Amino acid sequence: MFPLSDDFIGSVLSVNEMFYTKNGVLPGRDDHKDIVENFDPKKSPHIYLKLGGFNVISPYDPRWVTTSTAFSAFRGGRGRFAGLFVLKSIDFEQQEMLLSPLVMGLPIPPGMEGFYRRSFT
Repeated sequence: MFPLSDDFIGSVLSVNEMFYTKNGVLPGRDDHKDIVENFDPKKSPHIYLKLGGFNVISPYDPRWVTTSTAFSAFRGGRGRFAGLFVLKSIDFEQQEMLLSPLVMGLPIPPGMEGFYRRSFT
């Protein structure tokens, strides 16, 4: 692994990892704005993992979770998520990185790559 520095803040990262889920919400919950804008790891929805000694945290806005399957995945306790994320901050003292998702979802299941890349036009 290469040395991590503040120079990487603002970088777009492609991620496909097993995450733990925390504080996943149910459809119809209407207090999303407060729990998203004022991130609190005890209340706000996020996914996280340990990577190279760092806690990597990615809060998300549940208003963008659009299907019952997705709500289940974000409440499942643990799951594989993939997407593009912006590295927002690195706290070397707390050994913590904050990622902001640009697009995030479930990765293509193994063996299904051909189906998902197929054109239906």
